[in-house]
This record gives sequence, structure tokens and C-alpha cells, in this order.
Amino acid sequence: MIKFLFLFGISSLTMAWNAKGHQLVAELALTDVKPETKRLLQKEFHIANTDIYHVATWMDDVRRDRQYAHLRYQHYINLSFGQASRFPKQYPKQNALTAIESARQVLLNPASSQPEKIMALRILIHVIADIHQPLHVVSYYSKRYPHGDKGGNLYLLPKVKNYHHLHQFWDDGAGYLSQAKLSDFSANACKNDSLLPFQWVQDSYAIAVHEVYFPPYSKVKMQSYQLKSQGVAKLQIQKAACHLAAYLDDIYSNART
Repeated sequence: MIKFLFLFGISSLTMAWNAKGHQLVAELALTDVKPETKRLLQKEFHIANTDIYHVATWMDDVRRDRQYAHLRYQHYINLSFGQASRFPKQYPKQNALTAIESARQVLLNPASSQPEKIMALRILIHVIADIHQPLHVVSYYSKRYPHGDKGGNLYLLPKVKNYHHLHQFWDDGAGYLSQAKLSDFSANACKNDSLLPFQWVQDSYAIAVHEVYFPPYSKVKMQSYQLKSQGVAKLQIQKAACHLAAYLDDIYSNART
């Protein structure tokens, strides 16, 4: 089992998945949910295929709005990786997992107001996608990065065109998301997966450690790394959508009982 310590204190300097990635996750999830779940989403929140785009990207759209400053820590939950002696000893209480659980409780609570439910759904849809971007669950500690690389935001990629750092590279799915389309993906691709968000975080962490770090610096090897990374990113987008759909189905099946 991978050994790690939680790091909740490093803020992500850029978004997880770009807008296209978040929209793909949400739209795919909407095709994967059970008919009754989709009916309830449309009835309670007026969510159809076009509306889901705005719901999916809302947390990033308001990231500079001081009114929503409290949401900044909810995009990620970084697990420390690298030199253990440099790992931090104190962590903020808010993170992606607490955000998902809080949103779940609001949606399950019949006493929750409509504005509370709308906010919870926005958070849930966005953050579940976030934690499937491997660099939203890790921070690398080393002599070069004694305070962590902030989820790859400080990890420079000097020889990669259009990308300045590792986090930016993965936000764009290693270049895959610029050409991705809905028909690339299969429905219900995670039928036997866990419904526990913590397990999804662990899986993303393993990908970060074993497949994201450390990119090669030679041009030829970097091309191979990028091609492989695009395949990983596509799979993570698909898993995020499938997990989100299953999580929404579970919430609304329990809310009806």
C-alpha cells in the first residue's frame, strides 16, 4: 500500500481540468445517471444538457470573487509525496473530501433550502471531477521544493510547447482535451468501482506518483510521455463522469427512501 500523509495546506494555483474537461465530465455523467435521477435533476434544478456546462464550471468561474473565497480549499486534497522530513505538520480543515461530504449531506437533508441544494450540487459536480485530476491530490516535497510543488504548479516544463508547468499540462489532459469529444467515451465504465471518494483520491494519488511524476526532459521521450498521459487523462475523465453519476444515483435513491 502506498504510504502518504495528508497535505491540506497547499493552495492550487490553477484549475483542475480546464472548462472543457469539467463540461465533459458533467455531460457524460448526465447520460450515465438513472432516468429517475435525471428526472429529479431536471425537476429540482432545471438541469439539462446545456445548463450542466454552467453548473460544472461555476466553482472556477467564481474563484476570484471574494464572496466565495471560502471555496478555495475545496478544489483539492493534496497527499504529500517525496521527502517525508519536509512534510507539513498542520493542515486546514477544509478540502475536497470534506466538500463532497458536506454537499452530500445537504442534498440528502429534506430541510435544506433550494439555494443550499443548488450550491451543494455545483460543488459536488465540480469537486468530484477535480479529484480525478492526479495533480489535485498530491504535492511533491524535495530539496528543490521544500514547501511542496503545489500540485505541480511549481514543477516547470521548460521544453514543452504551450505549457509552463506540470499542473497546467495535466489540466489540459496533456493536450488531449483540446480535441476531446463526447463520442470518445463509453457509458458506465466503472460499474464495479468503489463509491467512496477517498478511494478515488487514493487512485489518483497512485497515478500521480507512478505516471505523472517525473516527466522526461528529452524531446523524443517527452512526446512518448505526452501520448501516454493523454490516454491516462481520457480514462480519468471517463472515471470521473461514471463515479459522479453513480454518486448522484446513490444520493437520490437514499433521498427518496
